[in-house]
Amino acid sequence: MAACVCCDFLGTVIHTETKKLATVDPLVGEAEAMLSGVQVACLAVWSDVLFEGDSSVVVDAVGRDLADCPWVIETIISKIKDLFVESPRFRCSFSPRSANVAAHSLAQWAASSGREGCFPEFCGLFQRLPWVFEGSAPP
Repeated sequence: MAACVCCDFLGTVIHTETKKLATVDPLVGEAEAMLSGVQVACLAVWSDVLFEGDSSVVVDAVGRDLADCPWVIETIISKIKDLFVESPRFRCSFSPRSANVAAHSLAQWAASSGREGCFPEFCGLFQRLPWVFEGSAPP
């Protein structure tokens, strides 16, 4: 399960989305989550966006030559890079997992509940809250 949590500059959640994946490879999941966030930003026509991820492999791959990218995520990274070319104010930065709790908790909740898609009911929440789902409804 891949999940993206989009926040404004204050840290307020403005969009959440999950997507079922046909793989269990965590690197692919991290890359798909990044791609999902980039696609959301493009569709919403957001112009100045910082994408944060806790996979240094994915973040580094976005910033480096595609030839240096692990083959398993090469196609996904290529799509991200293409979208970055179209939106020159998009940038990508590593953030520790402790700063990315909301996205991982959302993915865990979605996987345990079998739900995917957009969840506007989460919007307005503060992104840094330590969400803990035990297979039940979110806060």
